[in-house]
Amino acid sequence: MTDSTVAAPAAAPVSARLRRVPLDLARGAALGVVSLGEAVLAVGTLLSLVLWFGLGMFPLFLLLTVLIRRVANTARELSGRWSGVEVAVPYRPRPRLERTEHGWYWSGNDYHKRRWFAAVSLRLRWIWGDPATWRDLVWLLADPVVGGALVLFPVLLTAAGAAGLVLALGQAAGTVPELSWLGGIEVPLLAALGVAGIAAGAAFAGPLLRLHGEWTALLLKPSRRGKLNERVQQLTRTRADALATQAAELRRIERDLHDGAQARLVSMRMKLAALSQFIDRDPDKAKELVLELRDSSGKALQELRDLVHGIHPPVLAERGLRDALRAFVLDLPLDAEVDIDLPGRFEPAVEAAVYFSVCEALANVVKHAQTRDVTVRLRYSDGLLAGAVVDEGRGGADLAAGSGLRGIAKRLEAFDGTLGVVSRPGGPTRVSLEIPCALCSPKTSLS
Repeated sequence: MTDSTVAAPAAAPVSARLRRVPLDLARGAALGVVSLGEAVLAVGTLLSLVLWFGLGMFPLFLLLTVLIRRVANTARELSGRWSGVEVAVPYRPRPRLERTEHGWYWSGNDYHKRRWFAAVSLRLRWIWGDPATWRDLVWLLADPVVGGALVLFPVLLTAAGAAGLVLALGQAAGTVPELSWLGGIEVPLLAALGVAGIAAGAAFAGPLLRLHGEWTALLLKPSRRGKLNERVQQLTRTRADALATQAAELRRIERDLHDGAQARLVSMRMKLAALSQFIDRDPDKAKELVLELRDSSGKALQELRDLVHGIHPPVLAERGLRDALRAFVLDLPLDAEVDIDLPGRFEPAVEAAVYFSVCEALANVVKHAQTRDVTVRLRYSDGLLAGAVVDEGRGGADLAAGSGLRGIAKRLEAFDGTLGVVSRPGGPTRVSLEIPCALCSPKTSLS
């Protein structure tokens, strides 16, 4: 192994960091300009607080609070994109304005006759009752000083070094006269200070930009209490969705039994009563009734099997996700590639959730995608079961607009799972799902 091969990997990160220096300095300068705007907004916010508590003029503070949220969300986004520090949005979900049976509106603490007044009151309670609003205000007051200093320090240091180097080169060339305010610094020393300033600014640009992102996350990320509240709200929502889904499923089963198998069994009972009368006096008619009863019993049995399959497919319980999905795909008018590699079995409820989610996604492909090419993938790694259904159809699928996709999302949320949809107009469409879970039984092989 030669010295050049050893030095090459070490030189690559250094060159990459050097290439990032101009971008980091430009981002720091942009964040410094933003911090100056934050200072102006902070002064206006303090003035609105004085008007609110002194004169009762709260609308200005309300408008500025909405503007502060937008600025804070922009800071969160830039922190993730520029500094590499992701900051989640901590705000509580906006409550809905509810109308009572008598035509009044409930704003959270009182009833109001006028809708606009109730809407304003509800919005005030939502914004001012959220702890994240006041954390945004603290960030707005502190960021122009702390955050601005972090990002502008390397920019000013680099600018001062560049100015010193230009002055040194100008004096050496005789185009720039000696400046008295420099205190008679010699040209070599001035050039050395300029180079040192540029080098220091380049060295500090990346770390201080990262530190600025951590500073932003310190004040703008969700608090521990906020995370707990969000978790409680999510669990409450998923529990309500799970109960509603369970109730709807029970109603579907009851309806299918009543309209299908139960109706056939009632018809069979009536035919059996008639059969007892025709056995002796009309054997031919009795034989005809027997044949009808056999056909009815076969249809009733098939309906019961279809109903059981809709509740929990037997092949899923016996063979697992891979074989169950392969069996489902065989009945679809699709050229499907099933790429499933799982190390074992999971809890029956998890397997059922994934199975019906993938089946619903495939059904959407048949209905809307206008294509026959589809790929189903499932993998398990580090406690996460991840899958995707990818088709080459016309695209345009929207999670917010499709009731089928929303149903999949609600089904997965009951297991802390997530659903993602990426679908450009013209295709392709990728429906991805993830569920945190543990193996119930590992896959074994026959010896």
